[in-house]
Amino acid sequence: MEFEKALSGLFIKKKYYAYIEINEDGSHDVDREGKEIIKTKGIVLARRGIAPCLSILYEEILRNILVYNKDFLHSFNIVFNRIQDIVNNKISYKDFVMIRKLGSTYKNVNAPMNVFSEHLKSIGKPVAPGDRLQYLVVNIAKDRKSTRLNSSHTVISYAVFCL
Repeated sequence: MEFEKALSGLFIKKKYYAYIEINEDGSHDVDREGKEIIKTKGIVLARRGIAPCLSILYEEILRNILVYNKDFLHSFNIVFNRIQDIVNNKISYKDFVMIRKLGSTYKNVNAPMNVFSEHLKSIGKPVAPGDRLQYLVVNIAKDRKSTRLNSSHTVISYAVFCL
């Protein structure tokens, strides 16, 4: 029988997993930067438009599990340290920006992207189906009527910034 493929994986549930392939000599396939290639399906890293800070954190935890065989406590410390960085303003708001593609029709008029696009139209910034919109969801103190990250950002309700 010939060696075909071996892998080290994290299987969460059906169609939700991440793995790295192991070559016959025990090495892993690597990208241009020399990092092991993690193949994913269904999990955060397999999706488009997620915030960069989440993508980086998720990949770091997966790498610790799949490549370095670290325990749960090590992964917990990574998350804890990232939370400390957020609280201490060491991570830019730009790392929390999400991107979503605007659909052409929505069954529910209250669908978040539909409400977002309607608001943009009402303030004179029309968007077309298929446009990719960058946005940032924030929690603003109730005593503030509005806030801006800088002059080029639009405030939507009290919770969403259009970048």
